[in-house]
Amino acid sequence: MYVRIQVGQASCSALLDSGASRNFMSQAFMQRAGLGAQVRRKANPTTIKLADGKTQQLLDRYIDVVPVYFTPHACELVMFDILDTDFDIILGIPWLASADHTVNFHRWTLSFRDTFDAEVASDSSPTDLSSDPQVVRLLDEFADILESPTGVVPDRPISHEIIFEAGAVPPKGCIYRMSKEELDVLLSQLNNLLAKGWIRPSRSPLGAPVLFVRKKNKDLRLCIDYRKLNAQTVKNAGPLPRIDDLLERLGGAKYFSKLDLKSGYQQISIRPNDRYKSAFKTRYGHFEWVVMPLGLTNAPTTFQAAMTNEFRAIMDRFVLVYLDDILVYSRTLQDHLGHLRRVLETLRRAKYKANHDKCEFVQQELEYLGHFVTPKGISPLSDKIQAIQEWSEPRNVTDVRSFLGLAGYYHRFIKGYSKIAAHLTKFQCEDRPFDFGQEARESFLAFKAALLSAEVLRIYDPLLPRRVTTDASDYGIGAVLEQHDGVDWHPVEYFSKKVPIVHSIDDARKKELLAFVHVLKRWRHFLLGRSQFRWVTDNNPLVFYKTQDTVNSTIARWMAFIDQLDFFPDHIPGKSNRFADALSRRPDHCTAVYSTFEIDDDLRNSFIRDYQADPEFRDKNVNCSSPNPAPSHYRIQEGYLLVHTRGKDLLCVPSDPHLRTRLLGKFHDAPATGHFGVNRTIGRLRERFLWPGLLGDVTRYCESCEVCRRCKSRNHRPYGELRPLPVPLRRREAIAMDITGPFPKHKTGVDGILTVVDRLTKFAMFLPCRYHAKAPELAKVLYAGWIRTKGYPKEIVCNRETRFMSDLWLALIKRWGSSLKPSSARQPQTDGQTERAHQTAQVLLRTLIRPDQKDWVERLPDVELAYNSSIHPAIGMSPFKFEHGSPVTSPMDTITPRMAESDDHLLFLRRMQELLVKARDQMAKTQQRMSQQANRQRLPCPFRADDLVWVSAGEFSLEQDISRKLLPKWMGPWPIVAPAGDAPEGPSFTIQAPAHLPVYPVFHCSKLALYTPAEHDDFPGRRSQDPPSMDGFQEVGDIISQRRYGNRPTEYLVHFAYCTHRADRWLTRAELQATAPNVLTRYERKMQGKPVSSAPRHARVQVPPSDRQLRPRPGLTS
Repeated sequence: MYVRIQVGQASCSALLDSGASRNFMSQAFMQRAGLGAQVRRKANPTTIKLADGKTQQLLDRYIDVVPVYFTPHACELVMFDILDTDFDIILGIPWLASADHTVNFHRWTLSFRDTFDAEVASDSSPTDLSSDPQVVRLLDEFADILESPTGVVPDRPISHEIIFEAGAVPPKGCIYRMSKEELDVLLSQLNNLLAKGWIRPSRSPLGAPVLFVRKKNKDLRLCIDYRKLNAQTVKNAGPLPRIDDLLERLGGAKYFSKLDLKSGYQQISIRPNDRYKSAFKTRYGHFEWVVMPLGLTNAPTTFQAAMTNEFRAIMDRFVLVYLDDILVYSRTLQDHLGHLRRVLETLRRAKYKANHDKCEFVQQELEYLGHFVTPKGISPLSDKIQAIQEWSEPRNVTDVRSFLGLAGYYHRFIKGYSKIAAHLTKFQCEDRPFDFGQEARESFLAFKAALLSAEVLRIYDPLLPRRVTTDASDYGIGAVLEQHDGVDWHPVEYFSKKVPIVHSIDDARKKELLAFVHVLKRWRHFLLGRSQFRWVTDNNPLVFYKTQDTVNSTIARWMAFIDQLDFFPDHIPGKSNRFADALSRRPDHCTAVYSTFEIDDDLRNSFIRDYQADPEFRDKNVNCSSPNPAPSHYRIQEGYLLVHTRGKDLLCVPSDPHLRTRLLGKFHDAPATGHFGVNRTIGRLRERFLWPGLLGDVTRYCESCEVCRRCKSRNHRPYGELRPLPVPLRRREAIAMDITGPFPKHKTGVDGILTVVDRLTKFAMFLPCRYHAKAPELAKVLYAGWIRTKGYPKEIVCNRETRFMSDLWLALIKRWGSSLKPSSARQPQTDGQTERAHQTAQVLLRTLIRPDQKDWVERLPDVELAYNSSIHPAIGMSPFKFEHGSPVTSPMDTITPRMAESDDHLLFLRRMQELLVKARDQMAKTQQRMSQQANRQRLPCPFRADDLVWVSAGEFSLEQDISRKLLPKWMGPWPIVAPAGDAPEGPSFTIQAPAHLPVYPVFHCSKLALYTPAEHDDFPGRRSQDPPSMDGFQEVGDIISQRRYGNRPTEYLVHFAYCTHRADRWLTRAELQATAPNVLTRYERKMQGKPVSSAPRHARVQVPPSDRQLRPRPGLTS
């Protein structure tokens, strides 16, 4: 049953529902009635189940004590919950049981007592007569009108024309790239349009690009970028009806029907001579439109002309036409059915199709052109002034400044402005406590009344110039429509709206354009088809949006709507855009900005409980919770303590370690926060919280985060100062060797070079060999090339290649009486001498060999001679001279002969000794200079035995299908066993790495990072940060203890190999018997006191995620 009621500024038919547990009001009706300012949020939202028994909705808003008029003298105060429903108002059990309401189902009336205690009956007549049998029969008769349009558009008197401006350059565009999904949809839509006859293949010299945008239901919509075409098209000045003239025709009408055409633009054809101008390019061909598409300028005026031509005979008699809004109005129901039949016959004759979903038939109340039409009269929708009416009371200094910015812009129209503003301007000082008392409240309400008065707010006049000013903030959009009366600009309508969540993170340009799109949809009937209007924005790039070459899909979707209107954009500095800026920053729109993370009941209770014990916020919480709190920047909202500072509200965080640990986890460890460093984590938290000691807490938390330490690089200078090898005492006493290659295979079968360098004289030999030769073959090459002519060296420096560390090689070294000094593992800088010789030899080979690179072996003697005869900077002479006592003889010596050297062997020995002393001194100076220069970029080694260290992941071989770029940067932590050398400070150390890792356990300190365990009391309840097993298996190391509860099977506490005791798990006997029987047997024998064999080989067992991975653990243990 329905009952007619009046609430606020609107009336409706309320549904009486005895099965409803509450009274409900829809969001749409709340706005229509102008009750937005009275809406309150619930401290404890509730969830209800709707009549279908499945759908659930959250009730978080309500309106208290709303006057509901059933007759002019019968009013009751009712509380409503705001519900997303198609019914305007639902009166449930709370209202039915609140008083003596008599329902007569026989007469279909509702009776109650008025203010004079007289029993009166309410009006329960329906306002929607679309289900009346006469109406149903009429609509069934014209069912073909309500079908979707198909086939070629018939010839009609009016068609769309595209006329270029003088000197216009035919616009052309490139084809945009598309994904496979878009190409599939494009081909499907092209085939559909071709089948309908709406497009055809084209040979036009023009061509606009196409692109796709996502609809709300995730489907793809085809859009055509006609910006360049519209910019050069002559604008049609065809008239649109005046809205006030149309509404005057509705006097005395009681029945209304509104019709909307299905794909209205596509039911209008393009003039044949102009169709080539609508051409568009795709990957599947070049096409042009036969019908009028969306996005063309002048389309609204063409559509209005077509509708006027069809309905001219009956227009203003019982039909009003404004673009695609066709309104049928009549005084009686029978007249209305006849008038509606006449309109449907006209549409059938002209072969137009209507959209049944958007049509409203035989109504007594409906919305038309921004007004609410009823038999009792016509009233503008409250949306016109809703932005001001719903402006909530300022809660802080920023809110006051924002409101005064709006009021100050129109101060010249407000009588006594400075007197009214006096009680508000005093709040603009941040140092003063915010106490919004009665005087300030009266000034605020006086300003709202003044902004809605006739002196400020004017009625729209279609003959006056128009200006639309917009602005967007992080959480809202605002706009004002103004007209110039010849003296000044006056507002016509205000608009304010919360930014949808999906757009809250958009860039400023996109949000500013979104504000413009919203106001164009809202004021479309004011702006379409008339003279050019002015759009004012403080975003300068938007002034040039029509000339930008590329746009994203969202803006492309908006362009199809924006380009229907004729306007010119204008830029205004942000400081001058105070009125629209204020509307975009209404305080009731910004609540969502501070709720970007989810707070569950447990976390909320922690906040409320800890405020009472926290020394920083205890007194402030008590003050704000009292009935008459002292003026303060703090306030209580839904149990949370908020403080207004830096222009926004911040949530106060008490000093409870568990609470702060959870918040740090949400803003550092969560997937959406990305484990960023100290600065970015602090930035996230400072936007939302007032947190004493924030810097220290975040610094300690991030520095102790094992995920960060495992996965992030260290940006300090590398550890390990340069320590050159000792200078040898005699020639040929110490050599260094290494293999380089592979090179193109020579005819002799060699493809590598064994480089041998005397560490004292720097004399080098480049011996050809096979790059992958085995140890015996390399030993023969070394013996034949070096030892045969230079003798056995005392020391040999080489890397840790398997051939040099093989048993055969070590036996040969021992047989030769030499000692092997392998370099640090994976640290080629240890043997930099041969590495540098490799580089020099390769440079010389590049300059000498043929392009086919087949003669590199023949060029090795030349390379060796050139290398040894050049002056080496480390010894200050050539290696040849140091080795032989005299420089290499050159062909140029025949021109400038040198003095013959004495044959006296004593002089030769003295000269060789002098060369030795000189070279050693030079090498010592060179090493000292090199060490000083290198150590400026290095740090001393801080590691000692028993330290826990991370090891660079680059030192380990990769598993199959694993990318090194996505691996953690560090492995471990593992303890240092001992330094790998005589010096306790390294620089290489032996690490106790897990036995299953195939790696030599000696690492240079530059590949290590110190691990410092976190204090267990710093962040109690912190989630485990141990990485999960890559394959779901762990190796069982030992059994620690056992337990049994009642009849449940015995469980064993298992310690996993290579894991800390934090990873210990309880497993059943069956699980251990199936995976690690030897470990279980060994444990049972040990518990029985029987002799135990050696530790069994580790067995691998598959385990589910541990408790520490599923929920917070109470604390870290060592």
